[in-house]
Amino acid sequence: YSADPEQLRLFVNEAKIALPLTHGNITSVFEFGEVDGEYFLAMEFIHGQNLDAVLHRCRQTLAPMPIPAALFVAGEIAKGLAYAHGFTSPAGARVEVVHLDVSPQNVLVSYDGAVKLTDFGIAKVKHSGEARVDVLRGKPAYLAPEQLDDQDRPLQPPRAVDGRTDVFALGSVLYTMLTGVPPFQGRTDEETLEMVAAGAVAPPSAVRAGLEPYDALVMRAL
Repeated sequence: YSADPEQLRLFVNEAKIALPLTHGNITSVFEFGEVDGEYFLAMEFIHGQNLDAVLHRCRQTLAPMPIPAALFVAGEIAKGLAYAHGFTSPAGARVEVVHLDVSPQNVLVSYDGAVKLTDFGIAKVKHSGEARVDVLRGKPAYLAPEQLDDQDRPLQPPRAVDGRTDVFALGSVLYTMLTGVPPFQGRTDEETLEMVAAGAVAPPSAVRAGLEPYDALVMRAL
């Protein structure tokens, strides 16, 4: 991948953004460097599985993820996001780091119960002004509407993204943990993105009985 300028740009971007972040719910990056043209990140090793694998196992066993476990994982992700969104640089400046790819694949769950948000490769830093959407990246089922392209708004300024974009994605992840299915899931990526843009979604309790106490929380995030 070192020969691919775009992949290298994303890799360097992750290093620049992730290196200063030190929080218990974000995977630590210890070192970034280059040896003979090969770039590397030395990262914390998490002995466990990503959340996508956990959800896949739930589907295999036909046992939905326990509600307390889903709420715990979502709460831990929220702590990591709150830290990133309110990050203060060593110089004392507030730097809003927006992850932009909060999804089950990027949440690591260790066997001793730690929850870590990882992969800041497409994250944006809002030093000043607004972070803008450029190329569509991320998992379609967990994108926020403002991350979609602006072909339907040719005369409008590009949509801005900020911490609320990650909150929307976290709401989608929590919805998936509670119900077993993403809130937006079409037969194709294009169909899924159309559903995201439309924003029409049934509350979690419409998919799995007993989730009425959590409908307001999930729908507010979405």
